[in-house]
Parts: sequence; C-alpha cells; structure tokens
Amino acid sequence: MNFIENAKVYVNEEIFYLLKENDPSPVLSQWIDEVIDRMDQSGAVVFSIGRLRLSLKDSRKLAHSIAKALHAGFLRKECPLDLEVEMDQLQRTEVLSDLFFRTLFPHHDGGHCSYLTPSCLDDPEWHPDFRVFSSEGYTTTHAHKLYQGIFIVDPGEALSVTTYYNWLEIVKDAYVYQTGQKPQTAAEVAQWLGKNIRYSLEQQPIHQNRYLTLGAALGSKRLCYHGVSLHYAHADLSQQEYQRFPELREIVKTCPCQECLYPSDRMMCHSLFESLGVSWTRFRKTYEMWVPNEQFDFVVGHNLKFLHGGYIGGKKRVIEPICFVVDFPDTEGYENWLKNIWSKMEVSKHESWMA
Repeated sequence: MNFIENAKVYVNEEIFYLLKENDPSPVLSQWIDEVIDRMDQSGAVVFSIGRLRLSLKDSRKLAHSIAKALHAGFLRKECPLDLEVEMDQLQRTEVLSDLFFRTLFPHHDGGHCSYLTPSCLDDPEWHPDFRVFSSEGYTTTHAHKLYQGIFIVDPGEALSVTTYYNWLEIVKDAYVYQTGQKPQTAAEVAQWLGKNIRYSLEQQPIHQNRYLTLGAALGSKRLCYHGVSLHYAHADLSQQEYQRFPELREIVKTCPCQECLYPSDRMMCHSLFESLGVSWTRFRKTYEMWVPNEQFDFVVGHNLKFLHGGYIGGKKRVIEPICFVVDFPDTEGYENWLKNIWSKMEVSKHESWMA
C-alpha cells in the first residue's frame, strides 16, 4: 500500500481561531495557499479535525469555515471566478446484501458531467458541450465539480480508506502504451483523450451508458467497456448488462492477473489490460494512494486531475459532500484553468511502470 505523503493537515491554535472568527488574515491565506499547492501536487489532503475532539456540530462548523477559506484560496490560484461551494445531503454507505463492506472503483464525483477533458485552448475540435455525458439519471447534483470534499460524519466500522489515483499520469501512460511513443506536448495527450470521449458520446445510442467509463476514456473500442459503469468492486454485473452485452459472460469467467474473484473486478481487469497493458492488481500497486481519515476529518481532493475511490467502507459510514463547483464549464476562466492543469504534465519525464 502507498500513502499520500503529507496528506494530513493539522489545525493549530492560531489557525483554529482565525477560522472560527472567519478572519481573512494573511496568516490564514498563506496557510490555505500552501495546502492547495500540496493538494494539487499529491491529489488530496485531509484536514485533521477529528484529533481536536470537538462535537459534531463544532467539527462541521470548522469544516465549513475551512471550505470557505479554501474557496477564497482557489480564486487566488486562478480558478474560474464563478466557482462556488456546494454542500450536498448526507450520504450513507450502500453495501451489497451479502457483504459487510464495500470497495469503490476509481471514479470522478458527479461523473455524468464532471471528468477531465481537453481545454478548448489545446484542442480546436473540442466543445464544452462534450463535458456533459448525460443530463438525466444522475445520483449527485448537476454541477461540474472541480474539487471534491467529504466531511466524515461517521467513518463506519470498517477500514474506510479514501483512495486516489493520478488520472493525468494514467491517461499519459495509456497514450504511450497505445501509440508506442512518448508525447512531445501535453496537448497531444489532451487531444487523444478528447477523441476517446467524443467516440464514446457518438456511440452512446448503442452502449446506452450515462457515465463516461475508464475504459472509454482510455480508448477502448469494445462497447461493453463503454456501456457498463463499474462502481462497486467485489460485485456481479446486472442481468440487464449481461443481456445488453452477451460477451460479458465469457469475459468475466477469468482475468489477466488470475487473482480477481468477482465479475466486476475481472471486467475492470480486462478493460485496464486492453487500454493500459496492466491488470487491476498491477494498476492498484502502481497508481493507488491511500488517505486514511477518522471521524470529523475533512478530506478534499482534485476531482479532475485525480480519480478517487473507497477501500473497505463499512455500512455505518456517513459522509457530507462539500465540493467546489461551477454551473457549467464553458467560460474563458475555466478554459485557462484547465489548460494550466494540462501544462503541468511532465511529458519528458516518464517514471512509470513502462520506464
């Protein structure tokens, strides 16, 4: 297992009182700016509120104050000016009836309309409308989530680790694997991802999925990898999915690593092996980073540059989503912000499993 280094953010006495009083002090601004820089580099941070041993009410209030300070910090960091803080309803952990815990595959929050795309400044064939995969049937809000956060109301009775994956690196590695060459610019990889997304949107009347899947984003041409959203690990596929894609019954009998025990894991294993050249087991060892958290902690991560999941979450786990969103990602400010994300990709450095 790999842990994100320096993920823990401790709230000292001075910062605590500045947050409590909503004091826009330069000291607080500098603290927040340093946290944002750390998060953009590593993927996520966890504000260690639980160790303060406050009540639920006071812990939640502190998390909301941190979110307000982060919002101001994101705007200082040239995020789109229409960025807002979105506080969603409490979410309880859904666990399949025959299990005591659940593990979630890598995903973007609000994946029907929140996923990494090219900036229009890098890809002349891209249009902001392609950033909405579906406008119906979604489980979260319809806002475009740039950063996702969760306030841990109850961590539950299991391990309940939040996992993160550097999606920029994964997309770049898939590009290299499929093209056989290293990109000269980040825009090349962005355009390649854009073509994959457009292809899946074009095929949507056939595969009928409302979400962009990992396999689709990584360039798979097999529509079954576009048409099935793999959300839960250690699960079977639905009868409707088997009926729509009969080939799945053969696919999920085994997998490239020979270690996956459930149909959903085996399908993920096949999809990754086709598009990235690695099994689900190897993928986790290469890209998965752990962010442990405790009750009342506030976890915040980049929702486009990184994917996230959940490892062994118990039935009693309860979270409060606190995200940073825009209504629709089509402004000049958004395109500039997105281009800046891609520009930080180190195309000349390739220290992955392929090196």
